[in-house]
Amino acid sequence: MHEPGKSGFMFPAVLFDMDGLLADTEHLHQECEDILFQYLEVDGKKINKETFGMKAEDALLYLKDRLGFEKSVEEAKSFWLDTILRLFKTGVRPMPYAAECVESMSGAGHPVALCSSSPRLLVDTALESIGLKSYFDVILSGDDVSRGKPDPEIYLLASEKLGVPPNRCVVLEDSPAGVLAALNAGMRCIAVPNKYTWKFKFPEEAIVLKDLSEVTPASILRLFSFE
Repeated sequence: MHEPGKSGFMFPAVLFDMDGLLADTEHLHQECEDILFQYLEVDGKKINKETFGMKAEDALLYLKDRLGFEKSVEEAKSFWLDTILRLFKTGVRPMPYAAECVESMSGAGHPVALCSSSPRLLVDTALESIGLKSYFDVILSGDDVSRGKPDPEIYLLASEKLGVPPNRCVVLEDSPAGVLAALNAGMRCIAVPNKYTWKFKFPEEAIVLKDLSEVTPASILRLFSFE
């Protein structure tokens, strides 16, 4: 746990989503979904945006309810994981300013955590590719929680593991489901939409910024008031 500075001020924790925020993976997820829908023999294009930010199990349960595909959720998840892992292994690039943002937060003394809905195997693969794993004090994946975003479980667990109360945590997200998870946890939230999510409607309580270059230690303290 990070200790207070000489002034006694404890820097707020900064909690990062991964896919579409730090790791440029949304196009890989889109390609995977196209392959998955062919496998399931359904047309899911019109509703796939409704599952952005969800855990795989939650997304597939939702899609099965809406589309009624014949295969089991377990079969669909196994096919999805094999496909997306193969795509991830072709190479994951960092999103613009991702490295600068994470490095600056950690360097300034902010406790930092990664809170991704993706399975641990995908999180580890992506972090290895973008080279940011060493900066995080806590790394959580969808495997670490029973309820996915917009449920706040993963953010509350990060708060607990960091030893920082929720009202002193700032979450960076790129999807409405992730923003809702942060707000449901009682945390502050900054939304940084990508080219796949910028058209979505984000909760008014979130501050929306154009990219991670606008997220700095100084801007965190300027945008939010911490005693």
